[in-house]
Amino acid sequence: MLWKFVMASYASWKIRNFHIVYTKSKVEDPRSAMRIPIISGSGRSGTTWVLDVLAKANDMRTAFEPLHPVVLKKISDYSNRFIRDGETHDDLKRYLTNIFSGDFRNIWIDYRVRPDRLVPALENISGKDKRRVFLARWKKLFRQSLMYRRNIGKPVITKFIRANLMYLWLLENFNARIVHIMRHPGAVIESKLRLGGDDWNPTSEMSRYLQQKPVKTWLSGYMDCDEIDDLSSAGQFALIWCIENCIPMSVTDDRVLTVHFETLAAHDQSLWEQVVNHLGLAKMPTKTQLIKPSQQSRPEDKSTTYDFKMTYRWRSSLSGKDLNEIDRVLACFGVGNYSVDLTQPLAEN
Repeated sequence: MLWKFVMASYASWKIRNFHIVYTKSKVEDPRSAMRIPIISGSGRSGTTWVLDVLAKANDMRTAFEPLHPVVLKKISDYSNRFIRDGETHDDLKRYLTNIFSGDFRNIWIDYRVRPDRLVPALENISGKDKRRVFLARWKKLFRQSLMYRRNIGKPVITKFIRANLMYLWLLENFNARIVHIMRHPGAVIESKLRLGGDDWNPTSEMSRYLQQKPVKTWLSGYMDCDEIDDLSSAGQFALIWCIENCIPMSVTDDRVLTVHFETLAAHDQSLWEQVVNHLGLAKMPTKTQLIKPSQQSRPEDKSTTYDFKMTYRWRSSLSGKDLNEIDRVLACFGVGNYSVDLTQPLAEN
């Protein structure tokens, strides 16, 4: 019965939702007076938790990682792209105008399930375990659709983890307010190493950056090519963290607010107020909403309330060799607000 449901659902979704974004009505001017709230940061930095907490508190629809390369082929080139203000990218502007206006329907952006992993193929149904994983994805889609479709039509709050290098372009083209979430590189790296797979492959992540001349030029001021080539997986992820956080930190515009995840996780009232006000939202999240685990958290954590101690357990999971290499990369880039010897940020920026 479930298998028939999966096949019928797939056919329906293929027709209705694989053509990712479409305009249902007249799209508002992206420079309109209403602020466009954006949560951004590196992957595994707590951006989903912040997104969901704010969306729940303010009864909003979430747009989940619309620059993921799986979403739309013609937009995939903009994933992790370095874009300066003054550049013209009409296709990207039209696409994001639809996203920010809420004129879209998409499995990934709406329901956080990759459509390419819902397609029946021999490699994902050829064994009992693979079939179990495949069916679990469809169950997740069904569960997530029930959860999130009720918010369609509400104001949108967007979360990116692949737009860190285009903040100035976003601010030039949209009336955006960006909150950049910065999390301890040790925690980010440990999470990516633990999860692994195609989603968190350091070599493929690095290649997207090294193919871009502006990024390579920026990197050359801190590390030479031989040093980069010799990095381990932990070192590569540390370098990616520096790219995705140090370049945004160079943006001196008060429309970008950088905050430490660890301070938010400690339920710092004044910082949460600052975030809410910066994004132009009306309501603060409640304590009950703040202790709810992220939708992206590890499975064993989803049945528990959020504990501040979760922000520093990464240190016992990384080897001494990994910690030393992470520390060396951070030192190359002059990162002064985080150290592998301390689990919390040294100072707020």
